[in-house]
Amino acid sequence: MKQFLFLSAIAAVTLASCSEDDLGGMSTFDNNTIAFATHKAKSMTRSGVTINSIDNFTVSAVNADKTSYFANEEFAYDNAAGVFKSATPHYWPTTGTLSFYAISDPGTYSADENNVPSYSYSNWEAEKDLVAATVLAGEKEIPYPLNFQHVTSQIIVGAEAEDKEEALTYKLVSVELTAPSTGIYSFSDATGGIGSWVIDNTKTSTYSYEDA
Repeated sequence: MKQFLFLSAIAAVTLASCSEDDLGGMSTFDNNTIAFATHKAKSMTRSGVTINSIDNFTVSAVNADKTSYFANEEFAYDNAAGVFKSATPHYWPTTGTLSFYAISDPGTYSADENNVPSYSYSNWEAEKDLVAATVLAGEKEIPYPLNFQHVTSQIIVGAEAEDKEEALTYKLVSVELTAPSTGIYSFSDATGGIGSWVIDNTKTSTYSYEDA
């Protein structure tokens, strides 16, 4: 048995189990710089690349009038400050709100007429998680809490003998799966923090027992 992660567009025919998690980080950040953290206190342990231990993500910020405040900017975890910060600081505007669109593994960036980002992915290998967060009309808060959610779904493959009365041993040699390989993830219609996929192409891959 092996686990694979596929685009959520096929979740209806698999397990469709997008869940809500937090991103780690507490903060004593107290100036006007835009920084991000989770909405709950979490462990500061950071190992591997999971929704709870991600080291960086990409954010676009849009003003209330739909103009871009900053676009496709990487925010990395700062151990000393306990928050996610950008290499070039960005500061909260004196008035108004900001909408934030964050993604853990950015593909090729583009933006619509309202400066809301989309990310295109080609030859998606489907064996890594992808999480995203959306904040609409967020008011100044330092650090700002981001609520990340999975935008891919997990598939679990298993096998069992149809006739269990026979004293036989079976070996699963390989599993062939067809899954999305090229698509665009867009924040333009994000509801509840989740955007949507448009799938352009699929590919079939065979996974042998030795590779699993």
